[in-house]
Amino acid sequence: MFSIIVVNWNGEKYLKGFFNSLVEQNYKNFEVYFVDNGSSDYSLDIVKEYSRYLEIIVIKLSENLGFAEANNIGIDVALKRNADYIITLNNDMELANDCLHKVHLAVLNSKPNDVYQILIVNYYDRKLIDAAGIKFDKFLFASQIGHGKKINSFDFKRTKLQGVCAGAAVYSKNSLLRIKESDGYYFDPSFFAYYEDVDLSLRLKKMSNNFLLLNDAIVYHHHSGTGIQNSPFKTFYLTRNLFLYSKKYNLKYYYFLLKGIYLSLTIAKATKFIIKRDYKNVNAIYKALKSI
Repeated sequence: MFSIIVVNWNGEKYLKGFFNSLVEQNYKNFEVYFVDNGSSDYSLDIVKEYSRYLEIIVIKLSENLGFAEANNIGIDVALKRNADYIITLNNDMELANDCLHKVHLAVLNSKPNDVYQILIVNYYDRKLIDAAGIKFDKFLFASQIGHGKKINSFDFKRTKLQGVCAGAAVYSKNSLLRIKESDGYYFDPSFFAYYEDVDLSLRLKKMSNNFLLLNDAIVYHHHSGTGIQNSPFKTFYLTRNLFLYSKKYNLKYYYFLLKGIYLSLTIAKATKFIIKRDYKNVNAIYKALKSI
C-alpha cells in the first residue's frame, strides 16, 4: 500500500483538483494522510467531502509548523500504520490517471533503499517539465533537472538523479527509517519550508540510497500555488535556507566563498524589489540575512 502525505496550508483553491485526480486513479491501493498546518480557509470542509470516496486520515495541527515538520508528523503516523512506501505530494498538484499505477509497477522489483522521483510537469503548459529530480554542482548548489525543458526532446535515459523533489517523491520505508535513526528526523525542521528536500536528498545520498526517475508517472504542478511566487514568506525562506544548507554541507573555506556569491545575488534580488517598490519582500530579505 502507498501512503500519500500531503501538507496543506490554506490550499482550498487546489484541493478539489488534487482529490479528484486521486479519485480517478486506476490504482486504488493507497491511503491519504492530510496534514493541515492550521488553515483558516475551507480546506477541512473539502477534505470531509472527499472522505466519502477516499481513505483520508486527517492530522489537524493548531498552527503552521512548516512543510518539513508537518511531513515528519505525517510520515511518523503512516509508518506506525505499517506503510511500505511514502509518497509526498504538494497540494497544488493533479495526478495523471495512471500515475500511481506506474509507481506501483516500478516498485515491484525495487530495492530496500530505492527512492523515486515522479515526473513533475507544468500544469499550464503540459509539454514542459517542471522538475525531473535534483542535481548538485561541486559546491553542492542544487538545481532542478529539466526545468522548462520540452518533454518530447528531453533525454530521460541519460538523466542521472542525485536527489528528489519532495513535491512528488516516493520514499521506501527502509530509506526513511535509516535516516530517522541516524538524524532523529526525516526532513530537517529547521528549514521550515524550501530546500528541506535538498537537505534530505544530500543525507540520503550520503547513505548510498538509489535515486530513480519515473518519467512515465506524471503529476501536473501549479508552480508556487500555495507558496505564492514572490511572496515575502517564500522570499524569506528561500533566502535564509540557501545559506543554511550551504553552511551545513560545505567546508568552512567553501562556505566563505559561496557566502560572498550568495550575498551578491541576494543584494541584486533586493535591488529589483526596491525598483518595483516591493518593500515587503525587501524586508523579508533583510530579516533572512539577519537570521543567518
